[in-house]
Amino acid sequence: MKIPQFIRGNLLLKMTSLNAGVIGVRLFISLFIQRLLAEIVGEAGIAKIGSLRNLLEMLSSFASVGIFSGVVKYVAEYKDDKEQLQKLFSTTLVFTVSGTIVVSLVLFFGADYLSNTIFDSPDYIYLIKLLAVIVPFISMYRVFNGIVNGLSLYKKLAGIDLFSYILSAILTVVLLL
Repeated sequence: MKIPQFIRGNLLLKMTSLNAGVIGVRLFISLFIQRLLAEIVGEAGIAKIGSLRNLLEMLSSFASVGIFSGVVKYVAEYKDDKEQLQKLFSTTLVFTVSGTIVVSLVLFFGADYLSNTIFDSPDYIYLIKLLAVIVPFISMYRVFNGIVNGLSLYKKLAGIDLFSYILSAILTVVLLL
């Protein structure tokens, strides 16, 4: 059966179908990870992991100074103007590095307070200090993701998302076992 041209040439359908595959794989992996987490850490552990994920999302957004949407927009707008792209990238780098330094310092030196406030226990200080080291990488990933998204490289973006999710799932399983 021949697919009509208006369907084959529709960028939105291409992106949606590609993204649907990635989301399907993520859901399957997530189901496996959640089951493993539930067996190992129990309900209280799942709640603490949820709090940690929320903290990480908030800090990642703050560390990248909320410029993700702007990066996507302006990379798409200036993708043929190398001079404007260079200015955009240098500005993005300065803001992201500045935000990341602030967040990492707050996490590292405020680990005791954050652990006691969020988890009601000093047992998680090491984890918050570990987050202080990880946040810069997550911020750079978000900026890189915005650049790839702005350049409309949807296949590469889907591949990068899938690879990063599989890698984080593997690390989660290794650290749990």
